[in-house]
Amino acid sequence: SATGKALFKVTRLYLPRRGVEPGKSKNEAAENMAKDMKSVLDETRKALFKTAEQMKSRAERRRTKAPDYKVGDLVWLDTDHLKLKDWQSRKLTKKWIDPYQINEVKPNAVELELPKRMKVVPTVNISHVKPYKGPLPGQRVDRPGPVVVTQEGEEEFKVEQVMDAHLKRGKLEFLVLWKGYGDEDRMWEPETHLDNS
Repeated sequence: SATGKALFKVTRLYLPRRGVEPGKSKNEAAENMAKDMKSVLDETRKALFKTAEQMKSRAERRRTKAPDYKVGDLVWLDTDHLKLKDWQSRKLTKKWIDPYQINEVKPNAVELELPKRMKVVPTVNISHVKPYKGPLPGQRVDRPGPVVVTQEGEEEFKVEQVMDAHLKRGKLEFLVLWKGYGDEDRMWEPETHLDNS
């Protein structure tokens, strides 16, 4: 349909005969066949080019222009394409995580400065990031202090979520998200630090 030609004519370069036609000389038929072949190919190329241009213009009408990212900009990372741990649920995981810094800008992708623990390729398509706007101008973002100060004068913080666990030198450590703090403040803590949390 894009070429406006019958498939038989495009593939075989002639249409099948519809009935009895008067015979022609061999030389004249060969010349006509060559002319027909060239004209069909030229028309097909033009029709395909025109259709491709129409499809491109229609597709570009629906697209929104990506933000102009620069090296050093901060962006949110979409979690839809990231592999989750077995115990994590896609529904309960944050849609956008941490603001990450851009190290390199490519035509349709950006390279992010990701922590080594993520174990993913740092180059992601621009559809998987969105600009980090930060707090409003003049707005101060205060981190909450310790939840409890013990009799010994030690500060204790409340655990919001244990994100991960691993063994380090034979000792169990947990990746802890502290209550009132963001993802950027997650820390690996030994089991002994979580006794009262």
